[in-house]
Amino acid sequence: MKQESKRKLNIPILIAIVFTVVVIALVALVGVYVCKTESSTPAAGSDSGDQAGAAGTLSGNLSAALNKISNATAGKEEDALFEDALAGLVSQYGSFDPNQQGSMQSLSDAWFNPKGVLGAEIQDFDLDGDSEMAVCISIPDQASEEGRYSIVLNLYEVEENQVKQSAAAVLGAYIQRDSGEQNLKNVVWTPNLWMDQITAVTLVEKEGQYYFFCEDYSVARSFGDGLDHSCWIMQYRDHSIQYVCSYTQTDGGSADFMYTGYKFENGACVSADLYYSECYDVPAPYDHFGEAMTAFFQDYGIEIDPEVQKEAYVSDGYYRMQSVLPEDEEHTILFQLTNKQICFVAQDALWSNASYDFTAQLLRGNTLLGNSSDPAAVSESMESTGPLYEGNTMSVSGTLVKRDYEINSNNKGTVYILQLDTPVVKSLYSDYLGYNGEAELISEMQIGFENQEDEQRYLNQDIMVTGSVMFGTTGHHLTKVLLMDAYAFA
Repeated sequence: MKQESKRKLNIPILIAIVFTVVVIALVALVGVYVCKTESSTPAAGSDSGDQAGAAGTLSGNLSAALNKISNATAGKEEDALFEDALAGLVSQYGSFDPNQQGSMQSLSDAWFNPKGVLGAEIQDFDLDGDSEMAVCISIPDQASEEGRYSIVLNLYEVEENQVKQSAAAVLGAYIQRDSGEQNLKNVVWTPNLWMDQITAVTLVEKEGQYYFFCEDYSVARSFGDGLDHSCWIMQYRDHSIQYVCSYTQTDGGSADFMYTGYKFENGACVSADLYYSECYDVPAPYDHFGEAMTAFFQDYGIEIDPEVQKEAYVSDGYYRMQSVLPEDEEHTILFQLTNKQICFVAQDALWSNASYDFTAQLLRGNTLLGNSSDPAAVSESMESTGPLYEGNTMSVSGTLVKRDYEINSNNKGTVYILQLDTPVVKSLYSDYLGYNGEAELISEMQIGFENQEDEQRYLNQDIMVTGSVMFGTTGHHLTKVLLMDAYAFA
């Protein structure tokens, strides 16, 4: 997806003004020339009508060029006004921290800061010839308990040289209850964010229209289980943010998933049809999850990622945790937050005193608010998220590769290394090896599989591995921390 905004900001307005003055002077000179030409006697063989037409064409071309420059200057002035307004919003709400990590041992442990401006984009969203600015902000939800944050999409316009809010909408999939009540499945973030989650708003241009494609996907696997995944489209029209459609999970959490497609006209819901069902006694037009989602959004010209199209069941994407949209340079990410459990550690085989490490990273598709997270830089600055002892049960994810070693001509072989998706930092403890809480950045781990067939089964695949922690002591150990008696799944 496009990583740079379509609009280049901060071009000095003074240059445009000077250029405009020069063009105006040229137009005045041409006008004088045209007047003199029209008042003089035509040369022999010449046509006065042709001369007037040529002069009119020249004057018209310059006038059109002048109009373009004037519009461009006005656009740059709007951009400057929008940037000032955005700076005010950042001052009021703060800028969302794009690199966050923490650890939880219970559901009450707070580690995540949900507050701040998430993303912004300047564009002519309603195609009326004037630019607007869209800004997503995470703010406290006044209607619910303390500590819960909602995501609000705000639209701003320039009126009489001032930036004014023209529309706002809380992000959430649309849903109709059995009682007939119509409401939203609001996106909610909390300081104790304990689920793997991806929340995103992407600007998609299709058939001369701008859509805000929204998605919220959460998977509970740290302190429970369950899955919730909905996608919806909103549009800015007539100074309001309106629903275009919503593909909403209307039932299921761990099983019996059902999805309903809602379609809108002029902001009003005109149809609600069940598209997909995993309930054996509730039939639906589609029994293949990827095909159902693809069919629903193709009515709006929206393509779904090929990997999602292959998913037969909702649970097939359990650990995918990516946008359902394909990579497309014509799409602009307003914001995309991804929260992942990157490590699990338990002090014994009963998984008592367990801790879960998370990392939340924000991606922005423009430069209005600065760049997004840099995973490499984040890893270097991370602090230890807890102790690690030999014998601890540990679970991490990454890509399995093989690596050869040679101690001497008679002592060589091949081991299997898991290159972690996200490095973790742990404080190592071992009386035998003299470790006394030294922080260790762990980016790869040697794996000793319980079943040796797993070495070839999962080679070069992205997998989740669980095993018993061991610290390296010999030349056969190519990493400082190893996982032994390990088992994995893709």
